[in-house]
Amino acid sequence: MKFLLLGVAAILVSESMLAKEVTSRKLTPDQEKMEERSSTIGTIKRKFTPKWDKNEAVGQILEGVLEKVHFAHKEINDDLSKEAFKMYLEKIDYGKQFLTEDDVEKLEKYKDKFDDQLKTGDQSIVNITESIMNKKIPMIAKFVDKSLKKDFDYKKKESYETDAKKREYAEDADELKERWRRLVKLEVLIQYFELKDEQDGLNEDKDADKKKVAKKTDKKKAAKKKEKKKTYAELMKESREKVAKRYTKVFKRLQEEKSSDRIEKFYNSITRIYDPHTVYMMPAEKEDFDIDMSGKLEGIGAMLREEGSFIKVERIIPGSASWRGKQLKAEDTI
Repeated sequence: MKFLLLGVAAILVSESMLAKEVTSRKLTPDQEKMEERSSTIGTIKRKFTPKWDKNEAVGQILEGVLEKVHFAHKEINDDLSKEAFKMYLEKIDYGKQFLTEDDVEKLEKYKDKFDDQLKTGDQSIVNITESIMNKKIPMIAKFVDKSLKKDFDYKKKESYETDAKKREYAEDADELKERWRRLVKLEVLIQYFELKDEQDGLNEDKDADKKKVAKKTDKKKAAKKKEKKKTYAELMKESREKVAKRYTKVFKRLQEEKSSDRIEKFYNSITRIYDPHTVYMMPAEKEDFDIDMSGKLEGIGAMLREEGSFIKVERIIPGSASWRGKQLKAEDTI
């Protein structure tokens, strides 16, 4: 575990260091030249230009860490690229719910080029993925919303494959929509039985067998019995509304996904080939990781720590806003 944390830290620190070094250099096109820079993670070859390519630098640092430091000692080549491509497809669409066969065919052009794209900073596959998903997610979101506004026919015998690994990619958009129709139909049915069990008091009875029911709960239960039970149609309508609300949040989150999130998936489709615990983290995610691991947070000019259910000030950082304001002090509870 120590190696993994050090590896991630090395990547982010090196990225920052390279940024400062390269941006500080002023080169004309005539002065551009190939340079080799040795480091503890290997040799980074790049062409320094006034416009520094961060993706290229990060990719070469990752290459050095994975090839020279990781215990697996795997070379990043065409063979590894093909494995990384399969992992990449799983990361962007594990359930095969957005990509069609045509989409996969477009992405397959890059299946043996992950090594080249990592080293050169070319992220064509990420850009194509973003273009595909930006069309597919709104299309499916609109279809799901429309489907949940009307009743489903449960007398018709239909099946839905719940194991994503056993599914194939849909041939076209129509087959994709049909897959989603069956999925939401199933989820509405599951939601219906949950509401019905709750209405019939089955869930409360199961809980009562395991522990004592408080007096307040007994009163609520008695009040429920007096309430008029909802009909099948009413329960189905409520089920559709709940599923619709749930998917509205899901699609909103997917549509808010940033380019950096997809770039991270590209990097981690490569790191995942080495082992399940080696990951690349974007700087913001790395900060969150450090906070989770240390329980300390720097942001307002004070280092904070968790103490039980409270947040305490560990120390004030000299020169910061908190230091100038003189309102916060060490050991203050927030």
